[in-house]
Amino acid sequence: MKKLLIILCLLQLNQLYGQEVNRRLIYKNGIGLKFGGPTPFLDLNYNHFFNQNINLELGGGAFGGYAGIKYYFGKINKTTAFSPYTGAQITVCPFIMDDFLPVLYVPIGIQFMSKNGFNMNFEVAWFSVSQEWPNGFPWGALSIVRNFK
Repeated sequence: MKKLLIILCLLQLNQLYGQEVNRRLIYKNGIGLKFGGPTPFLDLNYNHFFNQNINLELGGGAFGGYAGIKYYFGKINKTTAFSPYTGAQITVCPFIMDDFLPVLYVPIGIQFMSKNGFNMNFEVAWFSVSQEWPNGFPWGALSIVRNFK
């Protein structure tokens, strides 16, 4: 009887943990708020995971809008809640600058994604106006996002 109980427990554990996939594959779309980031101060953004690594992000705030790609490090069958990432985003801030000069925003960050799709991102970045590249300044962001299926 003891052996049967142990076997059933092991089978249950295997079923619970053996079939999990990367959370970024389950919760592919998200909407969130970003403090700092490619548009200074505050913006609303949308993101979409094409797979567990490639993410498209679009956003806008009071001072402009942006679009870009991020690469999240991780494997398809690894269920880690934390994932480091890097990327590049192009921003246009017409209300701060006289022209529609694009700004290059290059973040390096880490994302925490919960089991229900809620996530927080913290990033440091290089922020540079296109005419002044590679001159620029360090910047960063904190974002709160709810991803859904």
